[in-house]
Amino acid sequence: MENRIDALQEMDAEKKRFIDELKTWTVEERSFHPAGGWNALQIMEHIITSEVGTLGYLKKKTQAPADDIPSEDAESTSRGVGLVAALKSDRQWQAPNVLQGPTGTHSYDALAAHWEATREDFFGFIEDLSAAYDHRQVFNHPIAGRIGLVHTLGFLAAHITHHMHQLERVKKAMNAKV
Repeated sequence: MENRIDALQEMDAEKKRFIDELKTWTVEERSFHPAGGWNALQIMEHIITSEVGTLGYLKKKTQAPADDIPSEDAESTSRGVGLVAALKSDRQWQAPNVLQGPTGTHSYDALAAHWEATREDFFGFIEDLSAAYDHRQVFNHPIAGRIGLVHTLGFLAAHITHHMHQLERVKKAMNAKV
């Protein structure tokens, strides 16, 4: 990804892929708990929580003048690229402690509506954000550290990709139980 528009389009494509997958699952399948893991709705809730938190962080961080935020450099670029690559893999990771665990109390329809509203807010914010922030380290990922805007958006897209792998593991566990 080279710019914020490409990054937003990738985020949208990954969200669509996730939603399209869950649309094919029954209510019971979405609620199936694999041993020691989250069900599909908890995964969805976690992704949304991550996006809400990231948006909140970006909104707060960009209240400061762009010149007050460190510019992207080779290290921040490397961290962003590494984070995206790690999340695109099928490797299992522990969710960072900064995120509240999913409650599992929301319906698919409620989560889908919340995600859509979050995305509208997110995309509106990014579209209105001054280009002066494009090459600034605007996000501090709890594991990777400070990264730039495009890598932050790339992280969010790759985060969904990562959880698509998790959905496949849930589906496999479900089929093994039959």
